[in-house]
Amino acid sequence: MRKRTGDRIIPGRRKQWAPAVLLTALLLFGSLFSPPALAQTSAWHALQEALDRAKTGEVITLTEDVTAPEGEPMLTVDPGRHITLDLNGHTLSRDMQVFKNVNGCVLFIEEGAVLTLRDSGETPGMLTGGLHIGLEG
Repeated sequence: MRKRTGDRIIPGRRKQWAPAVLLTALLLFGSLFSPPALAQTSAWHALQEALDRAKTGEVITLTEDVTAPEGEPMLTVDPGRHITLDLNGHTLSRDMQVFKNVNGCVLFIEEGAVLTLRDSGETPGMLTGGLHIGLEG
């Protein structure tokens, strides 16, 4: 923009603060519009903690094979959770050796919960190791 002073035209100064304001706004508000972060886990109890903390739309990705230590309970997805578990080419195993009437599942998805199981790895992932007598597996 040019300013007029009498018959003389003087070039106006550019607003040099505009890029700094734009960058600050992007940093402050950009996280509001970004996709959910991907949680990564490799231990059985850490996987359960990730399932407990997961928000709708979150993806939990295995980074290595995960096997439940002896005596650990099945993994549970609580009501109201809508999450994705990505095997990422790894095995998720309960490694049960004896059938159980109760608590023999690898994963238990509570009523009102949604768990999407996917496998984005180069080799096939696997969910195995539950031994349960009854309707669940």
